[in-house]
Amino acid sequence: MKRRWVLAATGSIAITGCLGNTEPLGGASDSPRPTEIIDSDFETGVDTDASRDEPEITVNRDESTVTVEGVGEYGSSSCGYLANQEPDYDVERSELHVEITARQEPPDDDTDCGDDLATSSYRFVIRFDEGVPASIEAEHPFQRTATKETQ
Repeated sequence: MKRRWVLAATGSIAITGCLGNTEPLGGASDSPRPTEIIDSDFETGVDTDASRDEPEITVNRDESTVTVEGVGEYGSSSCGYLANQEPDYDVERSELHVEITARQEPPDDDTDCGDDLATSSYRFVIRFDEGVPASIEAEHPFQRTATKETQ
């Protein structure tokens, strides 16, 4: 008889503990969402562990930043390079889209651009007024994309 009472008491404590947990499933969705991008910084030739396969997305909630790193390919090592597009942030949906593109500029002298394929590492840091977007999509050359949900 005492055993049944102990089991019943343990069950009600376990249920009360579960009901007492008020954090929503999937993490802290009550964190603030940004209302604007306040700054961005793009650089190439950086030290990174990211691969050529797809961009790597990291967020820092304390600093309200999103960092996209990767290794992108582009045509012609003699006149090609990686460049960033202006980040696109949809405030209402809290969605960020980041795109790194391959570009070419012919040299000033009359030489032709080579037809080889080159690679370069990059880092793109986007700073927000507060918080981080709920959804982030990053793309670099040859339609290699990555997404991250921060909900």
